[in-house]
Amino acid sequence: MDMIEEKFGLTTIDKLLGACPLHSGGVYTNVGTYDHQEIITMVTKLHEYTGVPVDDLIVTFAEYLFQAFTKKYPVFFEGKDCFSFIKSVEDYIHVEVKKLYPKAELPTFKYDEPSKDQLYVEYSSARPFSVLAKGLLQASVLHFKEDIDIEVEYPDETKKDYFCNFKLRRAAA
Repeated sequence: MDMIEEKFGLTTIDKLLGACPLHSGGVYTNVGTYDHQEIITMVTKLHEYTGVPVDDLIVTFAEYLFQAFTKKYPVFFEGKDCFSFIKSVEDYIHVEVKKLYPKAELPTFKYDEPSKDQLYVEYSSARPFSVLAKGLLQASVLHFKEDIDIEVEYPDETKKDYFCNFKLRRAAA
């Protein structure tokens, strides 16, 4: 909601909440757990109002979310580079998230680092948020100010929103 207000204005939020059938009524707290379909409904309706492609809205949200994380949880980012941060998500950050939100259903990440300049990340989720994951990876590259290319592979096109592989490569120095 904060991102929508910042990027599109309070009027857009009011219009959006009035037009979307949300079980929560559009009332959210930091400690609540909500049906992921609500965000999908809102993003789809926001696309209708703004004309901004859905994937672009999701990436914009990912960038906004990443910045919020850096402010709220700076300890997760301290002393890291992009690859070490990404590799800390599954076994450190998600463990901490589960302590705060035991009911959270988090995606899983598996890593392979064939060299110091390459990191492969397998993303899997029960929710269709692979574009959000890509946006968060892009935001981490920007945050750490590294020259890293991200390639996305979809082993199964029918499950691409739920499962994909990211190949991150540092640019040659």
